[in-house]
Amino acid sequence: MKKKEIIIVVIIALCAIGIYMFMKPDVKQESAKIIVTYNDKAIDVIDPNVDGIYEYKGNYGTFHVEVQDGRWHAVDVDCPTQECVHVGWVGVDDYLPIICLPNGFAVVLEDIDQ
Repeated sequence: MKKKEIIIVVIIALCAIGIYMFMKPDVKQESAKIIVTYNDKAIDVIDPNVDGIYEYKGNYGTFHVEVQDGRWHAVDVDCPTQECVHVGWVGVDDYLPIICLPNGFAVVLEDIDQ
């Protein structure tokens, strides 16, 4: 790569980081809730500050969400791909949804004060 190309790539990367930081929602730990949807319908609201394991029956089998220390992840999921399990632990600062297409579940963060 030429020097000009490197400078352009660095500028684009910095702009992308700036846009991400500007667009990232400001969710407070106290007002955050975890919304579990099944086939595009909200079926449960979980407080991320209350530890526990939540079980749901889906299209393919069971789907478990474990909440611990303000973070959550999919665990013990009956599905062939296990993509939702590979997402790992998610917290209020991550704002990353956990989606299990075979079972029809999505686990998303929502700020109830907005």
